[in-house]
Amino acid sequence: MQDETASTFAYGVSVVIYLDNFMTDIVDLRGFSPALTAFQMTGARIFLHGNDTIPDKQTQSFPMAPGTNTDIQVKVISHYRLGPPHANCTDIPDVEIFDRQGTPKSFSFTSCTRACLGAMVVEDCGCTVPTYLEQPWATKPPGVNNCNSLINVTLDELLNRTACQIDLQRNRLTQCFGRCSFPCREVEYDRSIIPADIPSRSSSLSFYDVMIHGRPYASKFDIYKTIKVMAANQSTRGQAMQMLQKTTLIHDNFIKFDLFLASLTAFTMITNPKMSTTDLFSSLGGTLNLYSGITFVVIIELVELLYLLVFHCSQKQNQSQVHVLNVQPQNEKPDAWQTKYNMQTSDIHR
Repeated sequence: MQDETASTFAYGVSVVIYLDNFMTDIVDLRGFSPALTAFQMTGARIFLHGNDTIPDKQTQSFPMAPGTNTDIQVKVISHYRLGPPHANCTDIPDVEIFDRQGTPKSFSFTSCTRACLGAMVVEDCGCTVPTYLEQPWATKPPGVNNCNSLINVTLDELLNRTACQIDLQRNRLTQCFGRCSFPCREVEYDRSIIPADIPSRSSSLSFYDVMIHGRPYASKFDIYKTIKVMAANQSTRGQAMQMLQKTTLIHDNFIKFDLFLASLTAFTMITNPKMSTTDLFSSLGGTLNLYSGITFVVIIELVELLYLLVFHCSQKQNQSQVHVLNVQPQNEKPDAWQTKYNMQTSDIHR
């Protein structure tokens, strides 16, 4: 992207991107890594995410072809999830997430699993994948290259790296799912995309006047200036129209999109327990009453009966115990007192 022009409106933004998609040289990509085929494509990829998060290419981006005018409707959804024991979410990040410049970013389940998988690739495959985060479970060792790099790598080594990555994604990705949790509070941007062509051939001259004339790259579009001069002359107007139909410079070098909110209402998704404690006791009481005729009053009476039984049993046990106290007067000798006590006890038994 070389240049962009943006204008805001009620609840969105309109952006025009200049791609500078002019051919400067012929590049032969035969014999290079298949990953380089991405450079053969034209257009742009738009990432839609929070400014404090690391975007995910699979879920938070979409491609845009040159010469298109795209309407992007965005719905902002706030998620509030339940923590343990109801669900596996956390307010405290499982790991700290950083971008490649070392800037801390908000924790998300996707960034956590990417960091985990990237660490496994470094440890097991001996290389790195640019789309994975290397932090925080592994630091890139010195001398470790990109897994798609062909520098000082044989064909067998490249095939082994590819097989290693496939094996990790198939057999060990579930380990990362177990190590990562969803944040209990998260903002999601749901989008709806409606593409169209821009601009039509009849409006190319107007587009040139508004978006190209006077800018640093305007000299690359001088053919439209020539067409304007020819269109002003009645004798060459027909020829100018033919030239305008054949010229595709604007179509090949510009992208326009309008990004706006689908609704001014904020959407909130709150996860609640399917059954609360009150619902649990109500359901239990209803089930007991349905199948055994036991009501809550009967349960209270049974509890009271058990309490009374335990209480009376403990009282009876306390009354059956005999406590013998030996009292010795101070004025009598121990032997004389013991003899007297034994005589009184003997008379009682008689």
